[in-house]
Amino acid sequence: MSFSESCCCTHRCAMTTISTTTASSSSSSRATTPSSKDANKQRQEQRRRRRGEMTTTFATKESSSAVEEDLPSAFLNEAIRAEPKASPPNRSYQQTVKKAFVVSGFGLHSGEDEIVRVCPAYANEGRYFVRVSDDSIEKETGEDEDGGALSDAQVNKLLLERARAMLSNDPNDRKEILRNQSILKREDKEKIDSPGDFLRNQGSETRVQANLANLAKGLQISSVLNAPGTDEAAVTKPEHLLSALEALGVDNCRIEIGGTGELPILDGGAGHWAHEICKAGVTPARDANDKGGEKVPKKQYKPREPVIVRDKDAFIMFTPQDQSKISYGIDLTYKSTAIGKQWFSWTPLEDAKYDVVIAPARTFGTIQDYMAFYRHDIIKGGTASCSLIANGTEFLNPPMRNGWENECARHKVLDLIGDMSLFAEPGMAGVPIGHVLCHKASHELHAEFMRQLAATERDVVDTEVWVTEDQILKEEEEFRAIWN
Repeated sequence: MSFSESCCCTHRCAMTTISTTTASSSSSSRATTPSSKDANKQRQEQRRRRRGEMTTTFATKESSSAVEEDLPSAFLNEAIRAEPKASPPNRSYQQTVKKAFVVSGFGLHSGEDEIVRVCPAYANEGRYFVRVSDDSIEKETGEDEDGGALSDAQVNKLLLERARAMLSNDPNDRKEILRNQSILKREDKEKIDSPGDFLRNQGSETRVQANLANLAKGLQISSVLNAPGTDEAAVTKPEHLLSALEALGVDNCRIEIGGTGELPILDGGAGHWAHEICKAGVTPARDANDKGGEKVPKKQYKPREPVIVRDKDAFIMFTPQDQSKISYGIDLTYKSTAIGKQWFSWTPLEDAKYDVVIAPARTFGTIQDYMAFYRHDIIKGGTASCSLIANGTEFLNPPMRNGWENECARHKVLDLIGDMSLFAEPGMAGVPIGHVLCHKASHELHAEFMRQLAATERDVVDTEVWVTEDQILKEEEEFRAIWN
């Protein structure tokens, strides 16, 4: 994202030149009484654990020193990198998340601690948001978070065993690790949450569908969804989560939001969301009225005509083709040569997977724009790793993730996928079949492009399958070969 292109986000107090804090802006909205301080402290601690801000541990507190002595950190780090995070396969039928999961973190705009729960939904319900209280999420989730795929303790135990096996180089140890892993995965596959488990207050709730009808106008640096039939903002900054859901084949889900209604900025991209979706897994979305459990087909739009929208030297153009393709160019040379000119093009059926080449890309901006938004209270929160900040010829917080010189352009593709997910209708993909070419576009131009695209003639066809089951099996076999 770029501040000048209305797609920015950054971190608070990461630069030594910024000493002002936002405590005063956030404290007034969440005042607490003395009797509730202990409960709030425990709640904050639970959220920090879910955010993953606490240092990863591989043993209990009592045994941590022994682990450090026996296992060099290099082996532990290698084990973490080797841990598979296979993306779920896309399919020709509608899907939803297998298990609900909770994520919390700071809101970029609010500066508040936000909490979100992503839950399964029935087929043809699409992706929708519901505003709820923080307590309703935390009470139903519980401290153990049994709804997650593998608990942190289970993952850490596996990593520790693998690291020890790497040191011992004993084939029997490796076989035992694989056996334990198979048991955990088999137990995990048996757990599937039902959409009905999360509909206790269905009669009184207001659903905010993730669609064009609810998309606000006059967007600045984030997408905003209004409450149905109003101009009242209900959901802020949904594009990173929606991008991950769209690309990873989650067509139907219920998204419960506490706090101020803003989704947390997390890692500045969609990497955290993609990881949680992969960890939770996906499953066929069933029709609520079909007791037989038949799989419901998924469709996709294929527009017939070219479309182009412009705003000065920025533009978005669609050309009909037989497969989906997204190309994005940015040019911030006039503000920062560190960002400069960048280009990224992605064809889902041909190129590497979304969670590998797009999801980790962070948002970005210049320090000058950051300060302007900070002074106007548009940005109040974030962490030091959620954004690339440029100042003239250099970045103030390098390096680029994964060594990508075009990380900023990749993030623009991430944003565009999130915004185009709003083009979806229930039971359909959002990204159209054809080539979408963008240059220096903003969220507002993304929105105008989708409105123009929705007004053109288009066919409804069977959806593309971006990631096949065979690809996932191949990845698992390659990983398993490492331990044989």
